[in-house]
Amino acid sequence: MAVWWLIQLYIRGPPPRDGNRGGRQYLRKS
Repeated sequence: MAVWWLIQLYIRGPPPRDGNRGGRQYLRKS
């Protein structure tokens, strides 16, 4: 089930270049 975050990437664009921090913020923000 990695489609929801793919859509988020498409709408918001790629996360910041922060490695894990960027990915983690992405999941927490949504």
